[in-house]
Amino acid sequence: MLEWSLFIAVNGALVVALALNVSRLRIRRRIPHGDGGDRTMQQAIRAHANAVEHGVWMALLLLALSAQPGALAWVNGIGLVYTLARFIHAFGMLGRRFNARRIGAVLTYFAQLMAIVVLLAMLAAGS
Repeated sequence: MLEWSLFIAVNGALVVALALNVSRLRIRRRIPHGDGGDRTMQQAIRAHANAVEHGVWMALLLLALSAQPGALAWVNGIGLVYTLARFIHAFGMLGRRFNARRIGAVLTYFAQLMAIVVLLAMLAAGS
């Protein structure tokens, strides 16, 4: 059975991979700070930052949702959609594939909003 910690671990691995990509580009292109005006470096930095920006609070949402009785199916469904969305988005960011980037972004927002709505509904039902 899947659970929130698996989704957090997989998304954490994605963040580390994106960070390593930034480091690899810094070494290869000899850019010690910032982006050096290099478009590929800019994309790599933004892909990494975007994954961090969305990942931290999504992890908190999945954790909070997983604490609700009967929420496992929601956690699994939302976590799976979110994780797929983040991989699609990273692929689009790094490969200059605008449609993949947009599909990943839309699915990310969808998963986040679903987590919020389901969590609020479960909290309201419990009170």
